[in-house]
Amino acid sequence: MSIAAAFGNALSGLTSSGRQAQTVSSNIANALTPGYGARETRLSPGVLGGVEIVAIDRRVDAALLDERRGADAELGGRTARAAGLERAGRIVGAADDPAALPGLIARFEGALVAAAADPASDLRLDSVAARAGDIAAGLNRAGQGIQAERLRADSEIAATLDRLSGALTRVDDLNARIAVLKATGEDTSTLKDLRQRELDGIADIVPIRLFQRENDRIAVMSTNGQILLDDRIARFEFTPSNAMSPGAMPSGLVIDGTPVATGEDGKLGGGRLAALFALRDTDLPTAQARLDGFAAELVARYADPGLDPTLPPGAQGLFTASPGGPGLSLRIAVNPVIAASGTGETWRLRDGIAAAAPGAAGDARLLEAMRERAATARVPADPVLGAARQTLGSLADATVATAARDAFAAREAETYSAARHSALREAELAGGVDTDAELQTLMLIEKSYAANARVIEAADAMLRRLMEI
Repeated sequence: MSIAAAFGNALSGLTSSGRQAQTVSSNIANALTPGYGARETRLSPGVLGGVEIVAIDRRVDAALLDERRGADAELGGRTARAAGLERAGRIVGAADDPAALPGLIARFEGALVAAAADPASDLRLDSVAARAGDIAAGLNRAGQGIQAERLRADSEIAATLDRLSGALTRVDDLNARIAVLKATGEDTSTLKDLRQRELDGIADIVPIRLFQRENDRIAVMSTNGQILLDDRIARFEFTPSNAMSPGAMPSGLVIDGTPVATGEDGKLGGGRLAALFALRDTDLPTAQARLDGFAAELVARYADPGLDPTLPPGAQGLFTASPGGPGLSLRIAVNPVIAASGTGETWRLRDGIAAAAPGAAGDARLLEAMRERAATARVPADPVLGAARQTLGSLADATVATAARDAFAAREAETYSAARHSALREAELAGGVDTDAELQTLMLIEKSYAANARVIEAADAMLRRLMEI
């Protein structure tokens, strides 16, 4: 080997060792950086001797990454659903909350017992009317709260779609930049790291599958078959609501001019977006229907002529509700004739809602009948509350317990998804940058660098010796 060839070989070795050291230092510095793919410098023998840097490879376990992104979507959806149902549960109230339905019903029954013991007392009759008003107000607040949660979910859908569109736009831009660098032979690893972080953000919203295209571009599709990005970006159309009411039909989702199903089985099912649609259109309306069913039971129990003989057929009793379809819990109120405009007609609780004039002050029969009606177990008027015979108190307990049960089940599902996601994330990190292995590689690189430097020193010494001769 000539001295010039030795110089060339050693110089290529120094160059490759320097590039390898740069790659290793980048790996160690970014060991905890989300989305970072460990680099590896790939070398090959040079055509004229020495070594050449072929490429900087980015090591990623594609199968594990896909599975972890699926876990991202599942966790994102279950977290959104659990949070929404927990808020709905707090709106309906806890069993031990005196302002919740069970406490309100208990106080109403207590007021009836006290009034029956002294039916001549205006204060006790007023207390019955006030406790009935508390029940109606509690149902009104709960119904309004549920509709506020639906509006909140609707707003979150709009924000989530904006975030999805933005992420897809950035991925498309990175696709173009990666393709340009790939065509010119430059390193695209940094841009691929950025693209992976954007894709991870998309995976929280919608579960995705990736398809390779030329020049390292990728196409993005939901796991249920909706193309999100290929030669162009999917166009989402959604109109946020300004207000929400029971039975309202808020905006659906249109993609590229075609309406799409928004449920878990739809083309975008499985992630946060589908969970928000499910909250707005299924879970929260179901909670509203249970409140409406309880309100309907109140109205039905106390509008029975068999309870109050003064009521004509079809007349409303202690509780009234204006007609208007869904949302009875928002419209329920105490019959206005009981305390009409300050005239204090709570005596009607004792003598009959439609009585023409006050009756005997000591007559407690109607008050007793009202108390017994609350304590009587019967099948609810609305099928949404089930077919079991229940008292008004047990029905209130069941309404609160059902909301709490739904929230608990959703939180349990979220906990399972979080554990699965954590395990996959740990597996992904374990397959990422191993700092111990990188340091060992760096020691080998240092030895290679030193060996090539010694060759150059030796060649330099030989050249100086030849110049001295």
